[in-house]
Amino acid sequence: MHTADKLRNYLDLLHTTELGAMRIKRNLELDTDDVVGWCKKQILSADAVITQNGKNWYVRVADYTITVNASSYTIITAHKVKRKPSSTVTRVYFVRHAQSDHSYKNDKTRPLTAEGKADSKIVLNFLKDREIDVFYSSPYKRSIDTIADAAAFYGKKIHTDKRLREREAGVNGNNQMMFAKRWANLDYHEDQGESIHMVQKRNMTALEEILEKNRGKNIVIGTHGTALSSILNFYNPAFGCKDFLRIIDWMPYVVELDFDGIHPFSIKEHCHIEKKFS
Repeated sequence: MHTADKLRNYLDLLHTTELGAMRIKRNLELDTDDVVGWCKKQILSADAVITQNGKNWYVRVADYTITVNASSYTIITAHKVKRKPSSTVTRVYFVRHAQSDHSYKNDKTRPLTAEGKADSKIVLNFLKDREIDVFYSSPYKRSIDTIADAAAFYGKKIHTDKRLREREAGVNGNNQMMFAKRWANLDYHEDQGESIHMVQKRNMTALEEILEKNRGKNIVIGTHGTALSSILNFYNPAFGCKDFLRIIDWMPYVVELDFDGIHPFSIKEHCHIEKKFS
């Protein structure tokens, strides 16, 4: 069971002490006497990032962190997060590729359509004022080409990593029924295809190495719909099929995550263009 599910599935056990409630109200300046109810709502929030370290869970939402004992389900404390100087924040702009030409059957070499090439200009226009330090991408042509103009603008090389590639599709793997099956069971995959967990594992391994290597930098990562969704699900297990389908037609799509080390503390959606997924 995922760390977040271990906490969310047993919210009825959540409690705190009288002193704990007073401490949380004071620290967060809450105008409510139902501190436990307030904490439950934050834990269930789609924006909550839940991690476990030792004996405690840590729930990061907006500008505060809630600490819960993992054995007793006691809310120990909650406090506002002091922002580090911007120079120590690692900022990642994930760029889902623009529309690709599905008449090309080779997934690795599939190019952008003429519309996709034109639409990729929105990526350049967005990124040209963001002081980008380094560019990474899936090795697939459509991802590289979507961020190529922005990399050229900065005079930067695009570093490719095969672990950032899109999900390997198997037999009849891309349809509404299969989307629902894979997101209902992240270990499920069709014959010759990959599960969400398989995609997530390799993408997260690559991402955490990139974050460790580029602390305090502004990073662009060229990615794909399922690959990106698997990353968003890792940080927020509430991200599921409905969320995947919401962005399936967004090509290109830019989303920003800010990290303290390898731990995200904010997420912002930026620009996208809606194109029909084929």
